[in-house]
Amino acid sequence: MTLSKTELDNHTTSTPQSALMRLLPLALTIVAGLLCYGLFYNRSAWLSVIGYSISPAERVLQGEVPYRDFLYNYTPGILWLNALLMRVFGTNLLTIHVGLLVFKLATLVALYVAAKKIIGAWAALIPVALSLSWIGYKYIFGVFPTQYSMIFVLLGIIFMLKHDDSGRLRFLLLSGLFVGVVFLFKYNVGILLFGCGTLA
Repeated sequence: MTLSKTELDNHTTSTPQSALMRLLPLALTIVAGLLCYGLFYNRSAWLSVIGYSISPAERVLQGEVPYRDFLYNYTPGILWLNALLMRVFGTNLLTIHVGLLVFKLATLVALYVAAKKIIGAWAALIPVALSLSWIGYKYIFGVFPTQYSMIFVLLGIIFMLKHDDSGRLRFLLLSGLFVGVVFLFKYNVGILLFGCGTLA
């Protein structure tokens, strides 16, 4: 019995070797992220960042309420998240930095997934490399709302692209949910995404 060309192609693309090749760009993304971000996650912190984002999170941990007991310029998602991390893992800078490391790695993977849907798996490594090569504000592990919100921005884009491909309402709802989470971390970006989604 001979296989048709389509069956032969399907059989060829389903081999373990081809499966490994499909996973290789994602594996490179994760390894590169671990290597690059792992060099910086336990470096020193700017005093202004400690005063702006970490100290208020500690006040939330002690029972204070943002905007009632102290002023804060952004929506309180970053404070709630870091207060939760400190409650579970201890009140120190290492807890905050490890949590941020996890967020930055997850953001890098989400960037790869979003780019893969638009330009393909290997080409998606280009925005990954650009992201890793940008040193930020000379402080890669700055505890800023953008560092935490970006994963949810990208998840919103990923599910919007899935909705465009499939037309399934649940992907649109998930996209909107993640945009709502962005609003918890950085209201101005959340409003921008809501406006863009509404116009689209």
